[in-house]
Amino acid sequence: TWGIHGTQMASIAAGALNGTGTVGVAPEAGLLLAQVGSGGSQNILRESAIYAALDWLSASGAQVINMSIGANYTSTFIRTVQSDSKGNFFANSQYGVNYGATNSVLAEFAKATNRGSIIVVSAGNQSLPYASFPAMFAGRTDPSNKLVLGGRMIIVGAVDNQNNIASFSNRAGHLCQNFSDTTCKDTYLTRDFFVVAPGVGIVTGK
Repeated sequence: TWGIHGTQMASIAAGALNGTGTVGVAPEAGLLLAQVGSGGSQNILRESAIYAALDWLSASGAQVINMSIGANYTSTFIRTVQSDSKGNFFANSQYGVNYGATNSVLAEFAKATNRGSIIVVSAGNQSLPYASFPAMFAGRTDPSNKLVLGGRMIIVGAVDNQNNIASFSNRAGHLCQNFSDTTCKDTYLTRDFFVVAPGVGIVTGK
């Protein structure tokens, strides 16, 4: 549920190795926790709180910032999406949720990566062949064709215990941001930053 999602993610990352309950993948890691949602059963995220958290966490020396959150695409946007034979996808940005988001938003993420933090973002849970926002920022380049986030954003999809992509997980198809008709001009693709991890039937702390 929404009310315990953050706690569950914290236990997966750094649950103590103390013989009680579950253990995290890095039990000796320290945690910095930031609340960016309304809590309880509400799935409302505050955009300003997300940016403030990225700033605070990176300024506090966080090596990895996990963001198990994202924005879903609208059904209207999904219907506009076209694809090519190379696994690239194209859509009209006016129908998306933060599709091709502004440079000012990107700059909020760059504050953290410029300080050396790695940002881990969710691929999304809409069963789509392309990842959700803010994953497209991973490959965003500046006018000199350098990665704005310096390769410090990782996109994570979910697999089951047979190492098959989970039915709900978005995939690593590339949602083009710079294109002409259906010719993608992006230098870096989503798959360059996409990894998978177990995401089905995981036991967590509460």
